[in-house]
This record gives sequence, structure tokens and C-alpha cells, in this order.
Amino acid sequence: MSTNRPLQVVNSSDRSTDLSGIFAEYILGKRFFSWDEFEKSLAEFQKLSYTHYVHNCSKTMPDARFKYAYVGFKCTFGVNRTRRGLKLKNKSSKCCNCSSSFRVVLHHSEYIIASHNMVHNHPCSRVYMQNDPWYRRLTVEEKENIEPLLQQSHSSDEIIMHVKEKYNKDITRIDVKNMKAAVNKGISSRRDIFEFLKSRGKLMEYYSDEPIRNSLTRICFATYEQMELYKQFPEVVGIDSTYNTNKGKYSLFQLLVTDNFGRGRPVLFAWTRKEFKRDVVWILDCFRQIMEDTSKTESFIMDCAQAEIAAVKLTHRQAHIVLCSFHVCRAFCRKTRNPIVKNYLCRLVQCKRRSEFNFYFRVISRLDANVSQYLQRRWMHRRELWAACFRDNVLTFGNDTNNRVESSHKQMKRFLQRSDSLHKSMLKVYKWHKRSFSIIQQEANIAQSRCFTYPCSQSLIPIIRLLTPYAARKVIREYQLRRWATVEFESVDYVFFKENGKTVQVDLSACT
Repeated sequence: MSTNRPLQVVNSSDRSTDLSGIFAEYILGKRFFSWDEFEKSLAEFQKLSYTHYVHNCSKTMPDARFKYAYVGFKCTFGVNRTRRGLKLKNKSSKCCNCSSSFRVVLHHSEYIIASHNMVHNHPCSRVYMQNDPWYRRLTVEEKENIEPLLQQSHSSDEIIMHVKEKYNKDITRIDVKNMKAAVNKGISSRRDIFEFLKSRGKLMEYYSDEPIRNSLTRICFATYEQMELYKQFPEVVGIDSTYNTNKGKYSLFQLLVTDNFGRGRPVLFAWTRKEFKRDVVWILDCFRQIMEDTSKTESFIMDCAQAEIAAVKLTHRQAHIVLCSFHVCRAFCRKTRNPIVKNYLCRLVQCKRRSEFNFYFRVISRLDANVSQYLQRRWMHRRELWAACFRDNVLTFGNDTNNRVESSHKQMKRFLQRSDSLHKSMLKVYKWHKRSFSIIQQEANIAQSRCFTYPCSQSLIPIIRLLTPYAARKVIREYQLRRWATVEFESVDYVFFKENGKTVQVDLSACT
């Protein structure tokens, strides 16, 4: 009997399919003296007819040759699993109430078909069978072959195309997600997760005898992509911690840089039991060892935590410290209930001129002497850390708050749970980082393909188009504030500006 014979079906309507002829040829026309023989013929029938039948009811037997006394088969598109529970969302289902079924019975040491109905109310084709996960699944050998690709590749489309070309099977993004989850289930212990992270980057651990002997108290991790990202944008680094991310009560630190689109990008993750000065110093020392060279970092943006301020002064003496203006204003406003004084305190932090700073401070001294004494005692001797008018030469990339780190904390904590162990929380942080990193790369590629119009002189357009949209907006804003700057001469490699009698040279090859 040839297996290359074309499938003969009788269509009673546009959507119904009758497979009685091919079922009679491959199932009814044979005798089965064991269950294995029947399963082999059934697999051949399902492969040729593009169908899939599942067990509806059965009775097992303690016999290796005859496993079942009877089995009822039903089309997979006719099995409607009941959903139990209240307030469940209505989800789409592959079920279309197909009535096709047949029943196999053991009769005198032989399996026979007791009844059958081969009329399907849906097309029996390869395209339609893609709705059934059973048809899309891979064999054990195929899964083992693509396991390295599942661990290394971050593109579902790449895996789908690889499976299509190599095994001629069409899988979906959900299938790729499930296979990746199955692969990661093998990474469950702390040792496995640490080895997995070490293969993707650099991981450092610190053990101490407190609270128990040889306990893990500090750990930090950075991927190879984060190291390359820091080398591209090392100038401004934000640092902050968050809580309630694991059941071990470890605090999670993030160190972020600002890319050329003005977004905060994490370059290091660290977990510590405490947040003392020695803990933050250890994190910054590991940061310096992992990145190999942190001398190009000009500014650290942080909140008002004394441990972080002291640690940065000790490990990065060449860098400036910028305190988050929001945290500073909140610390000031806690000392008074007067809304007028609170308003002047916020102006004191955000004003751009020193004359305004002195004026606001005199007003605050008249309105509330206690607040004035508090400022002189705690803040005025280090006003270059928090007052905007005293840090004109400090590079911040237009951000004087810690909102980029706070935003990253908020996004990451959506994927974390307080009941997670430390190593499980670390694995989730790594997956979140890889996902967000790939999304940002896609957005960057899309942004580079766009063409923007800018309200500036036509002679500046060639320079502006070399910049990212974020950098271009910053340059145009400064240009509008300094309209007396004129272009004197431009060539292929250089442009010369004249401002207040001074000539400024711009190297076009260095514009990024």
C-alpha cells in the first residue's frame, strides 16, 4: 500500500471534511494484535490526514501487549476543557465542537473499531493544524539540538526561522517562550544560577561570619553587554537601592548610565544585607574592577544617603556628587509646615543664579529661624552637592534627580516577588535586563531610521542630523538661548562658530 497517495476527502460543505475513505484504508482495513501496532497505524493516519485524536475515555489493563480494554478517541478540536472559578477572563480557544470520534475495543486478542464518525466541521489541512500545539511540538532529539540556541538567542523570530529551515515545522512565539521556560527549569539551585550568570558576565561574591558562619552577605553582577554600554557612556552614573525584592531581605542596588537618547540603562546589579558605608564601598570597588577603568566617570547622582556619599568620596575622589533635588526638597520640607517656606525651600534648590540663592535664603531666615539654622548646620557647608547654581561645571546630562534609577526599580519590581529566594531573584533580574536591552536596541534602530525637522538655521542641519533626537533637542535649545552664535566657515570635517568674538571649532567626525 503506497503512502504517497493523495488525500481523498469529500466536502459536504465549505468547512466540513469527511475522512471515512482514508480511515477505512488505514484503520478499518487492518487487524491489530497489539496496542503498539494500532498506535503505529494511527500515527500514520494522523500524519497523512492532518488530524489529531486524543483519549476521551479508556480502561487500562495490566498487560504489556494489550494496554487498554477499550479507548474512546475524539478530535482535538472537539475537546472543550471546562474552566472553573469565578471572574475568569474569556480566552480564545482552539475548540470548535468537532464531533469526529471513534472507539477501539479489545475483542478476542484483537483490537477492533466498534464505532466511528469521520466527519469534521473544520478543514483538515496543515495550515489549520497549526492551531494545535501537539502538531507544532518538537521531538526530544530536536529540542536537545536547539537548546544552545534557546539559551543564547534573544530573538524568537530567529528560533522560529531556524526550526522552519531545519525541521520543516512551524512554531509560534508562545512555543518558544514555553521551551525557554522548560530549559531554565533545570537551573534551579544557587550554584547552577551563579554558574549560569558567570557564563554571561562577571559575578563577585563576599562571604562573612555574620549573621552565621560563611554566609553570603554581598554579591554584584554585570553582563558583557553592560560592560560595553558603560564604556560608551561612562560620564554620569546614577546609584540607588530598593527593597522587598527577595525573602532574604537583601537590598538591591542599581548603577545606571545615561545613553545618547537620555534613558537610564543599568550597568551593574548588586545585593547586600546591609546598606552601611563598607557595603557601598565594596560595591563601588567591584564596579571599578569589573569595568576595569572608571576614571572617565565625572558625576554620581544619588539620594541623600550618607553611606553612598561617603563611599563615592572614598572610591571616586575625582568624580562630582550630585544629590537628587527631589530628595533634598523633601528633606527640607519635613522641617516646616508652612507652605510659603516650603515653596522658597524648593526655589532655593532649583534656582540657577547665586544672587537668587542668597535672596531666597534671606527670605527663609526671616520666615522661619529654625529652618535657617537647620540649613546652616547640615547643608550650607556642602551646597555644591545640591544647589543647582553652585554646580555650573558639573556634567549631569540635564538630569538633577534620581528618577531614572527609580523608574528602573519600578519596572524591574513588576517581575520580582518578595517570596523569591536570592538566586531566583537574580535570575529574574537577568531575564528582565535582557528583555529590556533588546527592546531598547530595537527602539534605537527605529529612531535612527526616522527623519526629523528642526527649527534652526539651515547651516546647522548637517550637524544636527549627526546627533540623536535627544542630543539634537538639547543642542537646539542651547542654540535658541544663544542666538548670537554664527557659523563663520564650514568644511567636510569641521565647522567654525563665532560667539562673542571667540571662534569655536567643532569636529564633525567626533559628533555622536
